[in-house]
Amino acid sequence: MGQGIVTSLAQMLADELDVRLDAVDMVMGDTDLCPWDMGTFGSRTTRFFGPPLREAAAEARAILIQLASEHLQLNESQLTVKEGVVVDKNNRANRVTYGELAKGKSIEKHLTKRPSLKNFSGFTIVGKPTLRKDSLAKVTGKARYAGDIRVPGMLHAKILRPPVHGAMLKSLDTSALQTIRRSRSFRKKI
Repeated sequence: MGQGIVTSLAQMLADELDVRLDAVDMVMGDTDLCPWDMGTFGSRTTRFFGPPLREAAAEARAILIQLASEHLQLNESQLTVKEGVVVDKNNRANRVTYGELAKGKSIEKHLTKRPSLKNFSGFTIVGKPTLRKDSLAKVTGKARYAGDIRVPGMLHAKILRPPVHGAMLKSLDTSALQTIRRSRSFRKKI
């Protein structure tokens, strides 16, 4: 959220996939699209999530090259990739884009062996200065954080602290909670 990982992770993906940085959109914290999100803490994202993300990108790239090999009827070793376009090394006019291969659909294909990751020396995006992908949203106040989320019928809780150390609760009026509990919209969500 604050350390620039939206950009650094996108740089890793772009380099491993052989696409331009602006072709990568990172989805962070959307539990509808990414149901397992550990949260933000410890500045560990690059170290712990960068390698598996690179592996996923390397696998996607290898699968797209397989699809291109079938599409172009060429051996995979005869193909190269540049900016999301798979090209015949011997005939640059013989090419197909990742988009044409994917055709806007989810690809359910798996490799039999793990592809190797690119060597850092071959990176053209990682480690190079670039504008952060999230900077405009952050400086204009359009960035959304967990505390900004509002949904219809959303309830809020508050931690009540005693006015002095050692104070004991004498009574608590929960009548407002009972009214909410009986309401139809609350029962639908349980």
